Amino acid sequence: MISFIGDWKKLIPMGYKFQRLYASNYICYHKHKEVWIWKAKKDLEICDLYDDSCYLLNYLISTNFALLPSKGLILNRINKIVEEYDINKHDAIFAYMEHHSVNPIDKSKYMEFSKTYHETYREIFIKNETVQALKELYENKLITI
Repeated sequence: MISFIGDWKKLIPMGYKFQRLYASNYICYHKHKEVWIWKAKKDLEICDLYDDSCYLLNYLISTNFALLPSKGLILNRINKIVEEYDINKHDAIFAYMEHHSVNPIDKSKYMEFSKTYHETYREIFIKNETVQALKELYENKLITI
C-alpha cells in the first residue's frame, strides 16, 4: 500500500483536484484521473490498481521514473511485479499457441487457459503525465510504500 504522508494543503497548488464522493462522503484528491489520494485512509491509488498500486510505484522508482516503454506495462499478480509487455509472454492467444501447438484451437482448453492467464496478468494503462505526477510526490517525500 502507498501511504500519503504529506501536507494536504500542498496538493491543490500541485494541480490536484479536491473531490467529495457521495458514498459515505469520502474525500479525495486526484490528478489526471489516474492518481487518487484518499483522505480517510491516507492512501494513494494509481490507475484503479488499488492495493497493487505499490508494485507499479516500485517499478517506476526502479527505472528512475523513466518514460514508459511504448509497448506498455503488465502487472504479474502472482510474482507481484510490473514488467514491460512482451508479446511472447503477455498475449493470451500467442502464449496459448506456444504452450499447446494445437490447430485449430480447442475452445474449452483456451477458455480455461485464458482465465488462468488473466488472473495472472493485468495490463496497465498509464500516461507519462501520471508518471511525472508520481515522481513529484515521491521526490517531495509526500508518499511512502
